[in-house]
Amino acid sequence: MPAAPFARAALLAPLLALTAGGCYVTHHYRDIEEAPDLDAAGRVSVHVRVVAGEVSLRRGAPDVLYDLHLRYCRAHFAPRVSREALPDGAAVEIDLRRRPRPGERSPTGDERNLVELGLNPSLETDLTLDLGAGRHLADLGGLALRRLDVSTGAGETTLAFERPLTRDLEHFAVAAGPGGLRLRGLGHASAESVQIAAGGGEVEIELDGAWRRDGLIRLDVRLGDVMLEVPRGLGLEVRAEARDPAGLILPEFSSDGRGVYRSLTYDDAARRVTVILDRGLGIFEARLVN
Repeated sequence: MPAAPFARAALLAPLLALTAGGCYVTHHYRDIEEAPDLDAAGRVSVHVRVVAGEVSLRRGAPDVLYDLHLRYCRAHFAPRVSREALPDGAAVEIDLRRRPRPGERSPTGDERNLVELGLNPSLETDLTLDLGAGRHLADLGGLALRRLDVSTGAGETTLAFERPLTRDLEHFAVAAGPGGLRLRGLGHASAESVQIAAGGGEVEIELDGAWRRDGLIRLDVRLGDVMLEVPRGLGLEVRAEARDPAGLILPEFSSDGRGVYRSLTYDDAARRVTVILDRGLGIFEARLVN
């Protein structure tokens, strides 16, 4: 006897739930592995764009241009890996974009894309990161970074410098989206200036590390809160003329009454960092740590 209409509906319901847009049964993963030989010294320009997935960057081997492991869902994403020889080095692009699939919606949280990239520590490097949804960790310590540009979306991003860079960082700029942003070991980057712009996400900055020179940090964080951890041996000046004092938490800082605050260790510090705060509605806190 044929199944009654309500019975057929009951049997079909689980199947429809599984095949709705973005479910795991529609994900089919593929891996790309590359480690091209280093055939010439010089400068390398690296641009990484990942709309969704986990990104992990680190110091790689000195005998290859880069070391890449890319795992992606071929049903929903299209990868592009290219390198071009330049007169003074090479240009590398790693791009993972969403593949249009009419009638199917794939929730970002379902994706298990992974980009693991090791960068050559001996090459002078210009690095650009465009990072979307996901958890991202870039440990850039030990690299010969010349320029660093980072833009983030809804993901959680950590930029870490676990060891000093091997050359001066001439340019360092971050444009952060609604996801959280954390900077660790900023002293090991020892950039002359850092520009950070953010919307509603929280920003955490750890100023530990071996500062080779005085630094300047410009913060334009409109809605999110900002937390700075300041080693006691480092002198910090906060210029917050445009901010409401009620939104500032600065224990162990002195004030000139006109929006300029200095840590109690400022006068005796061998290295000093100035933070310039633009207008914003969030809380700004700086605390001294051992």
